[in-house]
Amino acid sequence: MSEDYGWTPFIIPKHLLTSPITLSSPLLCLPNELLFEIFHHTDLLGRLCLAFTCKHLLQVSASASLRKPRPVLQRGLCLELLRLIEPLNARGRPKMSWAVCHDCLRYRPTKKCYWATKRRDWVITKNWQKRVNSWKVTHFLQYSEGCPECYYWVS
Repeated sequence: MSEDYGWTPFIIPKHLLTSPITLSSPLLCLPNELLFEIFHHTDLLGRLCLAFTCKHLLQVSASASLRKPRPVLQRGLCLELLRLIEPLNARGRPKMSWAVCHDCLRYRPTKKCYWATKRRDWVITKNWQKRVNSWKVTHFLQYSEGCPECYYWVS
């Protein structure tokens, strides 16, 4: 199955491609031909993760024809990437004090004390507090919902 459904080229800033590289990992000491094979045998998310690990693999990905999806497809990919870098507690479990906002695609705090300083004058305090409570509960239940800030600025 081809992954080229209207995808645009993955563009890397030139200053990243020309800066010096220090090879400190055995993976990075592999010949580029083997690294190309690794890129070609992974799915898109895996290729992006590999490309973002260091400058050397970013340069290899530029030669391996890595492509990025159209904006419509990018949202799902961004959410997958965000889940891979989810903040973890000391036991390696996801922190319940942070959640992904599905509107702004950022990790946002779920603590009420954080959101108390974000309320604008034109938002009724009671409504704001309901929204903050909803943000914490819906994150806990794994619903797709935006943070309080996005709720009032996007809707």
